[in-house]
Amino acid sequence: LAQEARQTRKDVIGKEFSWDLPTTDGKKIRLSDFSGKIVLMPFWAEGFPSSLNIIPQLKAICAKHPDQVVIVGVNLDPEGVDVQPFINKSQLGFISLRSESSPTKEISNQIAHDFGMVSLPFVAILDHQGIIQDLNFTGQNLEKQVTHLLNQ
Repeated sequence: LAQEARQTRKDVIGKEFSWDLPTTDGKKIRLSDFSGKIVLMPFWAEGFPSSLNIIPQLKAICAKHPDQVVIVGVNLDPEGVDVQPFINKSQLGFISLRSESSPTKEISNQIAHDFGMVSLPFVAILDHQGIIQDLNFTGQNLEKQVTHLLNQ
């Protein structure tokens, strides 16, 4: 399973992010809305508070490059969980796509599976055209990864 996830993480690099997911408040957005910007895409769940520990670091990177970098999260909480009260209370300050997890399906969360995500934190880094350029699991070197993309 770990080897499969590792290979999936390698395979996702260089691919366009093509998911059609609603936001946590049920709205529709397109990744093209963020065209021309680096997109930091943290996967998170209210049920895993430590998944949000990386958010201050992401916000600091965005603050350094406000016209070039944006955060678009991916919420993985189980189906039926209303995450909007949590978002309002915690004032996350960024849009999140909603990819509901289901313990009854063979693959509990398709997007997490397709990215090879096995632990949190997990941040996908997309370039100006929405191509997945890198993944980050710890927060280490995250600013370096973003700076590299900005300088291309």
